[in-house]
Amino acid sequence: KELRRLRLQVHDEILGECPLEQAPEAGDELARVMVEQMSVVAPNIVHEAEPFLMERWTKGAETKRDANGRLCL
Repeated sequence: KELRRLRLQVHDEILGECPLEQAPEAGDELARVMVEQMSVVAPNIVHEAEPFLMERWTKGAETKRDANGRLCL
């Protein structure tokens, strides 16, 4: 789960970069940390974060998972 580089933060999105083979776990971990930390800042609100993988950023990306529940491109 190695997120090599945070590239950009825009409002409630964080774009990161890591080796492709580690991307599914890194994406899920980043989403988990985002929810965990927002729960500290605003504990009375339900927080969600949907990770998604892409080779190039595009607006409107959606979370895709394989049959085992692992993030995929």
